[in-house]
Amino acid sequence: MSAVLPPEPTGRDRTGARSRTTVLPVSPRRRTSQLGRWDASDITFALRGRIIATALCTLPMLWFLYFLVPFGFVGIVTYGTVYPRMLRDIWTRADRL
Repeated sequence: MSAVLPPEPTGRDRTGARSRTTVLPVSPRRRTSQLGRWDASDITFALRGRIIATALCTLPMLWFLYFLVPFGFVGIVTYGTVYPRMLRDIWTRADRL
């Protein structure tokens, strides 16, 4: 009766074939900086700037709603696809860029 040996650290078994049971070590995810969502960096706004940018990005949507017929409908559809992306970029944490 032969004993089953654990795979070697090189990823190969005793016969030289590549082992399928090799477990690679996983390092824990570390934050690259200590900046949070409310902090400013070289390429992001602080809380006040993010609120102002959100308000400015909302103004065209309100203008499209005001002039709904006939041009506002096209603006709503077009801006409705761009608006979520803008807000996501505005409110992304500085260390996630």
